[in-house]
Amino acid sequence: MSPVRKLEAFTLALAEIEHCAHFPMHSHPPRMWARITDLVSRADFRT
Repeated sequence: MSPVRKLEAFTLALAEIEHCAHFPMHSHPPRMWARITDLVSRADFRT
């Protein structure tokens, strides 16, 4: 099983940014922030 699939088993969100290397904040900042915004907007902060 790939490391990514193992992480998904823990209900972590995987956000793939196409044509991006290891540093999305430099390669594609708007796409990175769009993914983060989407994730935060769907989060349930009730604990």
